[in-house]
Amino acid sequence: MNDEDLVLSLKRQPFEFEGPASLRGHKLGGVYGHVYTDADPLVASGELQRLDSFTQEANLRMLLLGRVDLAFLSRSGLAWWRQRIPGFDELVHVAAQPRMRYQRHLMISRDLPETLRERLLQLAQTMGGDSQWREVMRRYGLLGQSAEWLNIA
Repeated sequence: MNDEDLVLSLKRQPFEFEGPASLRGHKLGGVYGHVYTDADPLVASGELQRLDSFTQEANLRMLLLGRVDLAFLSRSGLAWWRQRIPGFDELVHVAAQPRMRYQRHLMISRDLPETLRERLLQLAQTMGGDSQWREVMRRYGLLGQSAEWLNIA
């Protein structure tokens, strides 16, 4: 599945991401233990402040409370948080340029029995048409997304 990390700010102080250098002078809300390869060097040099929380939800709450200027969020999680946090769209600005693009993959251990491994691979190839999977995708707000962007059709 194709995904990307978005840069969020408050609408009252909207921020447009234009590469890592544009993060200088801001306060970033991070998630404890996450490595941000583009932002961490700026933190190390003192050009960017980073305040971590233990969960993505706590991180978004710090943004909403104005304790940080910016937060990163995967596009695949955006619809979920829009549903979960009242007033999200009225309060949060999403920068036009994503921070980075990447692919999510299903990893399967070589140690699994071959029949199970083959079954999992078969399911992964056909799950786009499965009604239960489509319900999960709908619940997370991903069903209406572009099939090209998601690369799951």
